[in-house]
Amino acid sequence: MSDVLTGFLSSWRLFGDAYVLALTSASLLGLLGVVVVGRGQMFVGAAIGQSAALGTAIALLLTFLGWLPASIGPVSLQLLLTIATGVAASLWIGRGRSELSSSIGVGDERSAIVFVSASALAIVMLADLPQGTRQLQAVLGSSVLGASRLDVILTGTALAGVVTGAVVFGRRLGLLLTDPTMAAAIGMRLGVWSLLLAAVLGGGISLSIATTGFLFTFGVLVLAPLAARELCRRTATVFVLAPIVGFVGTLIGLIAAFGLDLPPGPMAVCALAVTYALLVAGRRVVAVALD
Repeated sequence: MSDVLTGFLSSWRLFGDAYVLALTSASLLGLLGVVVVGRGQMFVGAAIGQSAALGTAIALLLTFLGWLPASIGPVSLQLLLTIATGVAASLWIGRGRSELSSSIGVGDERSAIVFVSASALAIVMLADLPQGTRQLQAVLGSSVLGASRLDVILTGTALAGVVTGAVVFGRRLGLLLTDPTMAAAIGMRLGVWSLLLAAVLGGGISLSIATTGFLFTFGVLVLAPLAARELCRRTATVFVLAPIVGFVGTLIGLIAAFGLDLPPGPMAVCALAVTYALLVAGRRVVAVALD
């Protein structure tokens, strides 16, 4: 075990940016996931992720056709289009949800439409491109080892912004997640808040898709807040615990991936899944013991 830890720390010279990106993204996704899970919108996260993959497919197609603007490189275009399509889809879904007080309705229909349409369009666009399908699969998978310093800076900036927003608007967010009726009664404009949250979720999730891949993004987005909720049900505390759980689970996954020579993104998701399962089992054992 000590040899694995020593080797992992030594590998920071080569993969430092990748490790920092994974840990920063996990913290960011843990925070965003509290909103997604708290509002019962886990499928929305998958739909946003798939629409972001469509943006990547568009960028790959434009690159292949040679239609790139002179001032934008292929990597920058892919990042911009991935975020743009994710935010657009999130806003459209969020607008649908803001039209209904229930969590089931227009928003869920739009999530399904975005998911299946984006999936089909991405495949059709890249079907005849050399290596097109393989490149799309690489995006849908999770490989953080090719991270750049720009990826780290962008993700760190996004995390700082989300943390600031959570601190400043924490009470309002908690009320919005736990009691929307009371939130409306005290004057919160639910439609506006829904669209703002949709924009933040779309931007954060899409950025993570572009830098770490779909599997890692969706896995941490869902598993970190679910695990945190097993530790405490109070929304304010979950906002604190979820990024910590995401960070620690991802760190364990990175160390395990290094020691076993396995992909770090999927291993991080596996570590969080095991953490969640253990917490659920532990809670049930405690409940039985108390009875």
